[in-house]
Amino acid sequence: MECVRLDGVGKTYDNGFVAVRDADLSVEEGEFLVLVGPSGCGKSTLLRMVAGLESITEGTLHIGGRLVNTVAPKDRDIAMVFQNYALYPHLTVFDNMAFGLKLRKHAKEDIRERVTEAAQILGLEDILASRPKELSGGQRQRVAVGRAIVRQPKVFLFDEPLSNLDAKLRVQMRAEIRALHQRLDATMLYVTHDQVEAMTMGDRIAVMRAGVIEQLDTPLNLYDFPVNRFVAGFIGSPAMNFFEGSLVGSSFREGEGGAVVSLTEAQVSNLAAGSGSVVLGVRPEDVYEVGAGAAAPAGAVRSVTVAPTLIEQMGSEVMLHASTPTGPMVARVARRPVLEPGESVDLAFDRAKLHFFDGVTGVRIPTGG
Repeated sequence: MECVRLDGVGKTYDNGFVAVRDADLSVEEGEFLVLVGPSGCGKSTLLRMVAGLESITEGTLHIGGRLVNTVAPKDRDIAMVFQNYALYPHLTVFDNMAFGLKLRKHAKEDIRERVTEAAQILGLEDILASRPKELSGGQRQRVAVGRAIVRQPKVFLFDEPLSNLDAKLRVQMRAEIRALHQRLDATMLYVTHDQVEAMTMGDRIAVMRAGVIEQLDTPLNLYDFPVNRFVAGFIGSPAMNFFEGSLVGSSFREGEGGAVVSLTEAQVSNLAAGSGSVVLGVRPEDVYEVGAGAAAPAGAVRSVTVAPTLIEQMGSEVMLHASTPTGPMVARVARRPVLEPGESVDLAFDRAKLHFFDGVTGVRIPTGG
């Protein structure tokens, strides 16, 4: 059952700037859906339209089957968690969490019951009498989430809630929010610019660029079957490598002196029907060092020789950064004891994991092989 539905929703500001274009999106009841994209892509604007903090220029928005285009935020049955916590510094944790319920004239016993339950869920029982200045960043964020929980809304909206936390705390908090979602079985719409957050938290992910939803799919489908070069490059860390070239006989060739990859019959057949200009994509983890470390899969073919300009020893693996005729590349290869910058390395690509994109449109070319 749909909990939130956007049909052709758009936002154009008075100066003519189009922040969101023709957005079609449905969030199922109990689903955790993530909006992800670079800064300025319109994801927060879209979330704020759902919240009622931004007006909708065109299209319709339904929450729980009710048209809410002109409904005030307080009457939409939503609760929002902001990036900057938005806590009242003079109030205790208890009073911050209870504030919205008091405004709505809930009975004191009901307020105490709801706040106590939320505090137990979030591990805040021991700091209910504290004030925000006495809390760590993680505790403040939990209080902000707790204030949303006590509302028992139809939809939770999160606007980059972990951006102000350090790296270790972000990992901890994203696990806690995901566990909270499972415990509450709540509908959540979550905005982030961090694709790792999106991949690890979302049931489905909507990737946005320049106000447009480029692809809406499960994390694994986004990773394995990106619809275009933008999505392929945005999802994955480190990002996918791209090699610009063309089909020559039964091989892909990157410019002059670049990568040469022998292809299967199925790959050649599908690429031959394209525009002629081809972009090859290969993820860093699908690149193998020839004759060193972990054995390459049976489908791997020797493709390029590079002289790494930067070597990152990660402990269990090595990140090799190098340049090719059409741009930089990164290879995530097996650990090896000695490797110096400038030393030539032969690399093989897993042919079964290659991605191809039209060099003109950027659209993915399915090859089936």
